[in-house]
Amino acid sequence: AYYIVPEQFTFETERALCAKLGGLVDIHVCSFTTLAERVLRETGERRVFLTRQGRRMVIRKCAEDLSSSLVAFSRVRDRPGFSQACDEFFTLCKRFDIYPEQLSQAAEKLSAGTSLQGKLADLARIYGAYQAHLETRQMDAEDAFASLCARLPQSSVRGAEVIIDGFDLVS
Repeated sequence: AYYIVPEQFTFETERALCAKLGGLVDIHVCSFTTLAERVLRETGERRVFLTRQGRRMVIRKCAEDLSSSLVAFSRVRDRPGFSQACDEFFTLCKRFDIYPEQLSQAAEKLSAGTSLQGKLADLARIYGAYQAHLETRQMDAEDAFASLCARLPQSSVRGAEVIIDGFDLVS
């Protein structure tokens, strides 16, 4: 069985289960991240998982590399909070299956030279560079979750009881 809890509660939950059951025979207490790492490694994934800070460093590097082609964000790409805002935006985009090509297409439909058109075009460039960087070397949490879902049927988790607890799904 797999007992999935938020990262910060794994130790506490494991200790409580041990006390109640007298041990943890065939019960794995883990977070979604730990489960994803286990399943992906087991099924052959070799890319490194990026932390929040790692994602932001990659975004900062991508924006720096693209600095000469950025229009709307050329002067703010180095400012505190820019890579964080991009990270949050890219995460939301991935959750809703929006990718760089779609942002580019949306920018092309807007009047040239408008603020929104420039911002969408710049975001599409940075997001595309970020995705290209991740493709062969690293993976972020959103990519890991999608890959986990695809690989679960080929993993040792297949057929196991899975209990998910402690998540607040209302936001």
